[in-house]
Amino acid sequence: MSAVWESVRLAAVDLCPQSAARLANLSVAAAAHHSSKRGHKAAWDAESLRAIVEELALSPLSSASKDRAAWQRVAELAFEAAHLGRSPAGMHSWAAAYQRATSTQKALGAYATHNAFASALARITIGPLGAGRIPRMVDPSVGAGNLLLAAAELYGRGGTDAQLKRFILSLFGVELDPVARELCCLLLWLMGASVGVKLAQVAKNIRQANALTLNWWGEFELFEVLLMNPPWESLRHAVEDDPGGERSKTLARMNVLRSGASGLPPL
Repeated sequence: MSAVWESVRLAAVDLCPQSAARLANLSVAAAAHHSSKRGHKAAWDAESLRAIVEELALSPLSSASKDRAAWQRVAELAFEAAHLGRSPAGMHSWAAAYQRATSTQKALGAYATHNAFASALARITIGPLGAGRIPRMVDPSVGAGNLLLAAAELYGRGGTDAQLKRFILSLFGVELDPVARELCCLLLWLMGASVGVKLAQVAKNIRQANALTLNWWGEFELFEVLLMNPPWESLRHAVEDDPGGERSKTLARMNVLRSGASGLPPL
């Protein structure tokens, strides 16, 4: 299934060479949402795609070309890939395709969690909570959202629409890569759009930040559940390739003995 997303990304290079993966994500999300409402190809063309992409983008996509023929090509391919946004399996495949296509993967230690592993982690985390519990849950290195998607899929089985909406809106995440963060928001929104979840609500809960240097006490209320992978990779980029200073901030944070919540040892 990931090959269809890649075809959209390659077509998007003609419109937005520096942000082709981002435009592919927005285009497939736009097509998935449009087709879920319309059920057919009516009124779907370059203009429809551009209008919905502009509405969904969490920050302006100002560098995109206005070439109508290129937009039409992306629109057609995105519609063929729209099924990726209509099932959990498709969403996992989409997230994996995105992360394989990005050049920042190794530098940020960013790897898509396989859906089987994500489902297992979600099951052993949520299972002991008991039926009906809707805890505040966070993934501090959320990436494209595979773990949160697996949690929402697991919780949504057999539940009511209202319960699924409440659960999705109880999911939080932090991600350093703005494009991965936007994709996470789009996927969670697509999973909950049919039950009334708004993209703005999801975007409020999924923050772009460095989890190691974030002021958690100032940004969030307390969480009941931490859902995350172990740290498979370390930050690989050199100081001179770190214009935002994330490496220095991380090292400074880890070298300071600082107290956390009452009763916990200092970090």
